[in-house]
Amino acid sequence: MKPRQLLILLIIVLIVAAVGALVQLRQHSEWQSKRAGEKLCPQLDPAKISTAVIDAGTDKIQLRKKGNTWHVTQRYGYPANLSKLKSIVFNLANEKILRNLEVNEANYGRLDLAPPEQSNGGIKLSLKNEKGQLIEAVVFGKRHRKDSRDRSPSPYGSTGSARYLRVGNTVAMVGNTYTELTTDPSEWLHEYFLNTKDLKMAKLTNSQGDVRWKLERSDVQGDWKLQGFNPDNENKQQQEEDGEGEEGKDEGDTEDDDEKEPKVLDKRVISQVNRAFRNAKFEDVADPELSPEDTGLNNPKTFTAIDKDDIKYLVRIGKEHKGDQYYIKVKASYVGPEEAPEDNTDQKTSENNGNNEKSEEPSFQEKLEKRKDKVNKINDRLSDWTYMASVDSVLKDRSEFITEKDQAKGGQGRGQKVPANLRKKLRQKGGGSAPPQPPSSP
Repeated sequence: MKPRQLLILLIIVLIVAAVGALVQLRQHSEWQSKRAGEKLCPQLDPAKISTAVIDAGTDKIQLRKKGNTWHVTQRYGYPANLSKLKSIVFNLANEKILRNLEVNEANYGRLDLAPPEQSNGGIKLSLKNEKGQLIEAVVFGKRHRKDSRDRSPSPYGSTGSARYLRVGNTVAMVGNTYTELTTDPSEWLHEYFLNTKDLKMAKLTNSQGDVRWKLERSDVQGDWKLQGFNPDNENKQQQEEDGEGEEGKDEGDTEDDDEKEPKVLDKRVISQVNRAFRNAKFEDVADPELSPEDTGLNNPKTFTAIDKDDIKYLVRIGKEHKGDQYYIKVKASYVGPEEAPEDNTDQKTSENNGNNEKSEEPSFQEKLEKRKDKVNKINDRLSDWTYMASVDSVLKDRSEFITEKDQAKGGQGRGQKVPANLRKKLRQKGGGSAPPQPPSSP
């Protein structure tokens, strides 16, 4: 080999060695720069984030900020649960390393920290600014729970539940598990939904508009009444039927003809209806491209409720989606008076130390504006969407609201009933009190 060629070869070897040394030095400096107690993402600024992408390989979710609102791209732009994202980003920005691990790229999969598209890949959270530039990327791996045998030193004592995270080449164990970081788009939807309370009317109509049942009460403290149900008439008719049925029966009849309990409204069922949409939850939102025929909302059942503030809630119920979930659409309206009653004064006064002072009681106009604002908020947020939600609490037959008195009390503390032939004999002898009932069977 000529001296010139040997010199060139030597120079190439030296360059390769230098590059290798620089790479090792850089990796070593990265490992040494982040130690237990230091922040994992010291440069992360939550205020600059405009897009968050959650990538689990087969599932990917994108949350984007538009104006002052965040939206879920995989759910047709529905508003996102910002508090959930804020919690994750806040924890990342303040996350301190419990333990720094030297793990080479080939072993990332052992901690589920490989790229999401690979086997044993983790969940990758990419945070970007409004220009689409990457601010930070974090891979979330396996969860780790320390036990009493783990004696590794930590300046923070026992770590309890923890998780392995990777930022670039840095692999660390941190004290948060980030269980809220999920890849189901429906779990990232804003939770705002109906919250009906203090109802004074509720009814269900079928797809032909016929009323299946209707409940009303004069005020929110009053007793509910079922339209068409009169306990006195029902029980009187029942007693007459029982009396006719007992005519002609011998005293020795052993036929089971026990006295029927009086009919009453089942408060448990009424309570289910009254609370059906109090702090209600929905499962998911439907594709806006689905037709009314697809969802069954072209021929819906309708649940209607009016609360004490004269806000009317209309819930149209379509086809069953899956399980107990149905396609529904909701809308609100104000159906109360637009002007104050004659006996209402806009400002009540009270006498205090000889002076007339205005009461803190809001005026009728203030109440009216507040109620209409509530209606507008409900419609702005909900009326354009089709939801999947459970409505079993209102999909009831009228007969389910009526029960026997004994069943309404749960049947507790009652003994065996007096046979019909003995009741008849007692009435023929001039009435009087019935003999004591034997104790209930164990």
